[in-house]
Amino acid sequence: MTIAEKPRSSEQAGLKRPWGLRGLCHTLIAAGAWVLFFFWWRQVLGFTRREDVIFVLIFIGVTGVATTLLNLIWVRHNIGIFRRKGPRTRVTEVSQDRSSDSLGRPIQLTASGSLRRSRVVTVSASETEKILDGGETS
Repeated sequence: MTIAEKPRSSEQAGLKRPWGLRGLCHTLIAAGAWVLFFFWWRQVLGFTRREDVIFVLIFIGVTGVATTLLNLIWVRHNIGIFRRKGPRTRVTEVSQDRSSDSLGRPIQLTASGSLRRSRVVTVSASETEKILDGGETS
């Protein structure tokens, strides 16, 4: 059974609500916004050269096509990963080792105070180590 064929639970089916006043208000606001958008563009087009309008339309078209293609490639890539590895069933294990940073430098904690209670934590890094100093505590 694929994800698309998975039956909906009764709880999910119950979440669908009738359209109502809220949906009507959202639709009216969206329609009004589009009317204003086209009205203002009509105002702007009166002061714009034809060549500029054509350039902008071509730019918007190329951008729309490129964005759509990139999204389709990304979705295809993710579907390929899903087909190879299957669904995620658990969270990826992460190392809890805090003795070194992501670059492999050892982390030295100073004994001047607890870092959790410190108001200011100073981080000093060199090529060979990283030092965390808690300074004053609250």
